[in-house]
Amino acid sequence: MTKLLRNALLTYFCVFLCVYSAAQCFADPTLDETKKLLQKSLTIVQLDQEIARLSDQDVKVSAQIDDTQLKLVQQDTQVVSAREHAGKVLRAYYMGDRASIWTLIFSAKSFSDALDMYEYLDRIVANDHTSLEAYVASYKQLQDLQKQLATIQTDLREVKAAFITQRDHNIALQKEVDDQLKQIPQDQAQIILAKIEELKATFKEKVVPLFEKYFKGIAEAMPQLVELVQGKEQAKYMNGLSFQISDQDLTQFFRSKNPELFNHLEFKFQNGQYSVVGQDGDIKASIKGHYIVEENPNRLQFHVDDLGYNDNALDETTKRYMEERFNLSFSVEDHMPAFQAKEVTTDNGLLIIKLKLTPKKN
Repeated sequence: MTKLLRNALLTYFCVFLCVYSAAQCFADPTLDETKKLLQKSLTIVQLDQEIARLSDQDVKVSAQIDDTQLKLVQQDTQVVSAREHAGKVLRAYYMGDRASIWTLIFSAKSFSDALDMYEYLDRIVANDHTSLEAYVASYKQLQDLQKQLATIQTDLREVKAAFITQRDHNIALQKEVDDQLKQIPQDQAQIILAKIEELKATFKEKVVPLFEKYFKGIAEAMPQLVELVQGKEQAKYMNGLSFQISDQDLTQFFRSKNPELFNHLEFKFQNGQYSVVGQDGDIKASIKGHYIVEENPNRLQFHVDDLGYNDNALDETTKRYMEERFNLSFSVEDHMPAFQAKEVTTDNGLLIIKLKLTPKKN
């Protein structure tokens, strides 16, 4: 009897564990799990946009290849024609025909006839030179088109490779989300799916346009900083060969240029980063990046480190898209021809640009 009872209890305990484990698998998702699902879904919608951009780029590059190939055919025809003409000229010189015609001058009956004959022969020689130069130019243009085609074809291969990479990443991530949703009770899964759709709509309709507006405004405002070293406040911002401005002064300067946009933005220079925080309705957006000095040409080049909104971190594809579409770089030399950028720092609330005299060009 005792043995029977023990077996019954053991069986009950095993069944309880199985039921409990199954219940755990389909338990309501925690806040952290839900947030991870939403973050993955946000990455998916960004990958979708990147794939769409790559598809458009593929079409454009393919059209460039078709156009260049057509030009190559046309140019090849011109080269053949120019080569034939040049060949006739070269054969004439090789056979001595061009040299012998100059003796015609000596058969002229008068000095006036000789001058007329000389001008006529000079035009023949000039035409010969033009023919030879036309062949050289046509051949060079053909070579340039061939190089251009090779470059465009390389670009197309890179676009297609990037497209495949992003597509595969997207498929894998979507499978992760689908698998996780299957482990959640249906009513909870429906709630999360609704949140995902809302997240996607917000990103496309509000977030992307907002970041585009911010990047465009900053790109237009940065070159205007040169006004501070050309006006009455030059002494405040220039210290020898260094330009420096506080993040508070920069914020106020930009607001004076575009109050409608910059009244909602605040700039910070800390720990080597150039940070921007903005609020537009229910969207709080942040941009973090850094400037470096690049040569050939000399300029301050901005690189995006982080983009985020409402505690959502944006993907590398969106950061790269914003950086490539909106040029936040700044050339000192374009506005102050005597100077170039030497070093840039963003620390302790200060943007400092160290300058150097522009090397003399030979």
